[in-house]
Amino acid sequence: MAPRRRGVRALRPALSSHGRQRWRVVCYGEDGQRHDRRFETEEAADSFWRAFNKRAGSRSVDGAIDDYEEWRADTNRKARSTATTVGRLRSFLGKHTADRVCDLSLSVLRRRYAQRVKGVAVATHRAELAEVKTFVRWLGARDLVPRVLVRDLDQIKGEGIRNRGKRQIERVDDVRALVARSLLVGGEAGAAVLCALLLGLRASEILERVGRDLDEGGSVLVVPEGKTINARRRVAVPEIMRPLLAELRLKAGPDGFLFPGRYGRGHKNRSWLLGRVRKLCGDAGVPVVSAHGLRGTSASMARGADLGPEAVAAYLGHGSATVTDRHYLADGVADDARQRAFLRVVDG
Repeated sequence: MAPRRRGVRALRPALSSHGRQRWRVVCYGEDGQRHDRRFETEEAADSFWRAFNKRAGSRSVDGAIDDYEEWRADTNRKARSTATTVGRLRSFLGKHTADRVCDLSLSVLRRRYAQRVKGVAVATHRAELAEVKTFVRWLGARDLVPRVLVRDLDQIKGEGIRNRGKRQIERVDDVRALVARSLLVGGEAGAAVLCALLLGLRASEILERVGRDLDEGGSVLVVPEGKTINARRRVAVPEIMRPLLAELRLKAGPDGFLFPGRYGRGHKNRSWLLGRVRKLCGDAGVPVVSAHGLRGTSASMARGADLGPEAVAAYLGHGSATVTDRHYLADGVADDARQRAFLRVVDG
């Protein structure tokens, strides 16, 4: 993450209770030093605040992105998510990061999006566009860009159709073959692959687990935090993989990572996990997918086994069954589950 620069800005007027009640505007200069201005009326404070931030709009887009990065950190966004967001903003805006914030316009954004559409995949340019719109609205809330720009943002429509989710393993026999191969290989590699396939965990939820997260004699894996608040859950561990996790816990101790990094520093990274998933898929003779693809496979198999949509969503750590059905289930799985439920009713 790049070093943060606080930048020139003024915070919204607030009523000061020190001594005589007056309206206070907190300002920050280029040096990061704070300067307070006080006013007799709210109207005067508000007028100064808007004028100050309008002048601050002459700073560069690059500096505004730094401020946005800091704001995200201050509002407890995950560091990895913020780094992704900042990367998308800089990729989309390109040379325009050197422009003044107040010079951002709909035509500039429209032209850059047309260029990105020609140069990158659909998922990439649509994700970048969504991030830029959020960023511009953030600027608008601080009076750093014209209101008309914020109002007209939705005139830029995302183009193309994203692929739904990651490639999955769709055949039950292939899933069984991968489970068998993972159990045979064992160790960290086998356990990590089974955590994705049988427990439906995200990559971060696998790699960040420590010994004490194995609870109730290893029959439950606790995920204390994750991507969203719904990620906090207790996941039942199938008996066939309990010995693998128990072995890892014995090596790690209560506070050590189950999948430690080199020389015991931190935990292994996503590249390691992806490599193990691909290797075991190849060895098992099944379609080679990603770790997230195994998570989708887990969701599809659970739904195909007549586990209800809300239960599958909770099992994956989602707040809505709609997200699960739309982005994680293989084509036709939800429809097949609904048809089987209908037939059970018909058959009595």
